[in-house]
Amino acid sequence: MPNPDGPCYTDGVRALVPDRVGSTIGGRYAITAELGRGGTATVYEATDLRLGHTVAVKILHSRHPTAHRRMEREARVAAGLGHPNVCLVTDFGHLDDRTPYLVMELLVGRSLGDLLRHVGPLDVDFVLDVAKQVLSVLHVAHDRGVIHRDIKPDNIFLAEVVGRPPLVKVLDFGIATADCEEGLTTKGKIVGTPAYMSPEQVMGERDIDGRTDIYSCGVVLYECLTGRPPYVAESRSELMDAIIRGGATPILDLRPDLPPAVAYAIDRAMRVEREPRFPTALDMIDALEGRVEIPFATWEAETERLNRLEDVIRATPPRGTLDGVVSEAEIRFEDRTQRYVPSARGRRR
Repeated sequence: MPNPDGPCYTDGVRALVPDRVGSTIGGRYAITAELGRGGTATVYEATDLRLGHTVAVKILHSRHPTAHRRMEREARVAAGLGHPNVCLVTDFGHLDDRTPYLVMELLVGRSLGDLLRHVGPLDVDFVLDVAKQVLSVLHVAHDRGVIHRDIKPDNIFLAEVVGRPPLVKVLDFGIATADCEEGLTTKGKIVGTPAYMSPEQVMGERDIDGRTDIYSCGVVLYECLTGRPPYVAESRSELMDAIIRGGATPILDLRPDLPPAVAYAIDRAMRVEREPRFPTALDMIDALEGRVEIPFATWEAETERLNRLEDVIRATPPRGTLDGVVSEAEIRFEDRTQRYVPSARGRRR
C-alpha cells in the first residue's frame, strides 16, 4: 500500500501524532491497523462500515491550509482522471479537529522502488510493461492539464492481481499542478524528489509542462535497467548541478544488451532542454515499441554497440558454439532511411 509521504516513507521518520487504531473516522471508516507513518501523513487500514470492504485511509499530520488544499487536490485529481492505473480515491473529509483525510482503495503489492532496492536491474520486458502503463496515465493527465511532478519508483506501485502480472498504480498526485490552479506553487520553489527532477524543476521554473514528467520517466527507466540513477552526488546542490549540466553515462555503456529503440527513447526523454524530448507520453510509448525512426547519430552508435556485443558473444558462447546461429547482434538496414529493423533472434540459417 502507498506510503504516507507519497510513498517515500522511511521508518526513521516518526511524527508525534495520535494513534487512531480502534477509532472510527467520519462515522464510517473503522481503523483496524497502521500501514505506514511518515513526516506528513499516516496511512491506515480501515473497514468501510457502510459497504463492508477494506480500504486505506490517509490522514495528514498538519492542519495547515496549504497541506489541506494539497490533499484535497490529490483526491480531486486522482478521482477525476478515472484511469485504471491510478489509485482509486473514494472519499475525502475532515476529522473533528479539521485534520483532512482521504479514503483510497487498499492496494496489495510493493512499490517499484522497493523492488529495485531488493532486486537491482530489472528485466527489459517487465520494465517496458511498467513504463507503458505509467505513460498511459500521464497521457490522460497531461491531456487534462495536470502535471504529476514527482514521478519516481516509490510513486509507482505494483499491485498484485490474481492470475495476472502486476497492475501498475501511479500514486501521489498531491503536488500535481493543473493549468487552472494558482497559489500552491511559487516561482523559485522546488517541489519534487531531486534525483528524478527535470532541469527546469531543479531551477525552480514555474512554467513546466508534461515534458517534465517525461524526463522523470526516462530517469526511472534508466535506474530500473541499470540499477542506479543517472546522476549521483554527495550533496543536494551537487546533484542539482549535475542534472542541469546533463551528460549522464550513456545507458548502452551500462546495459549493452538493450534494444536500440529502448536506449534511444530513454536518451531522448532525458534531454536537458525540453524541446528535443518527446512532446507527449504517447510519443514515448511509440519510441519504446520501436515505431520511431532513430537519428543517424544513434544509428551509428548502435552499430558500434552491436559490434562490441557480437565480439562478446563469440568470445564466450553459451553452451557450446554459435556456428549456424544468427546472433542478436545481427540486424539489417532498409535502404538509407537510417532506420534499423531487428532481424529474428536465434534463427537458424
